[in-house]
Amino acid sequence: MTTSFSGRNLADALEVVTKPIYLVELGFSPVVRISTAGSIVWNGFHWQAAPVTVSSIDNTSLGGQQATLRFANQDRVWGALVLSQVAQDRPVKIWLAYRDLSMSDPTLFCDGMMDGASVGEAVVLNVIARSTAYGSTPRLLCGPPLMNHLPPAGTELKAGSVTIKLEPR
Repeated sequence: MTTSFSGRNLADALEVVTKPIYLVELGFSPVVRISTAGSIVWNGFHWQAAPVTVSSIDNTSLGGQQATLRFANQDRVWGALVLSQVAQDRPVKIWLAYRDLSMSDPTLFCDGMMDGASVGEAVVLNVIARSTAYGSTPRLLCGPPLMNHLPPAGTELKAGSVTIKLEPR
């Protein structure tokens, strides 16, 4: 997923001092929408203020984004939510904006899924890109009569830091 910022958001991001605003949508039932800018209404939804820290934001070698979400868990609400609804493979969307939301338009920065959680004094959710969530890629089968000249099973194809191993059908 490629992230492209609007002109206003890009100008705000290039300021000497910035304060990112994160809008996080967690695919629990019901959907949980939280904001680091306090309680707001954006895109037709109400976003609750929550003590969330977004960190370890990085691009993967496959072009997706990954991040870590950390929630304070003193009242055990976040821990109860994560433990009562399995966090694995639930969708997560993270929007990023700068300054006041009324003056900039948030950009969808990460469209991924939860890849496990840890619960204690804080709840930590690992967010990974959907494309890296599965052990084999691409999810494509090629064989006769379409492909008659394939390398033998077990052959490893390397592209940058990604290795694809051909498996027998």
